[in-house]
Order: sequence, then C-alpha cells, then structure tokens
Amino acid sequence: MSDLNKVIITGRLTRDSELRETKNGNAVTDVRVASNRIWSKAGDRQEEATFVDVVMSLLKDHSS
Repeated sequence: MSDLNKVIITGRLTRDSELRETKNGNAVTDVRVASNRIWSKAGDRQEEATFVDVVMSLLKDHSS
C-alpha cells in the first residue's frame, strides 16, 4: 500500500492504554505519549514537553 504514511513517535506513555471495541467488532486503543525537548538559551537550560494523543485500531477482516 503506497498510500500509507509511516510515523514514529518516541517518548513515554503517560497512562495505561484504554482498549475498547467498536460496534463493528474492531479493537481500538488510546494512548498518550510525552516527549521532552531540552535546549540552552543564553546559558539557561530550557525544557518543553509535548503530548501526543494516539488512537490505534486493528480492523477485522470482513472478506470471509
């Protein structure tokens, strides 16, 4: 499938994943990832956290 994009998110999970099932029977889980960025500005250490909400799904094969 050449129309898919690849994304790599590195960081720490901020909470346990929440697994649920859709009405169609597909498994879906939500996670939140925290990633820190550290840099120096005028000799002072700066730090910033970015939080990314991720939804992952596993689709059932309905072809059979």
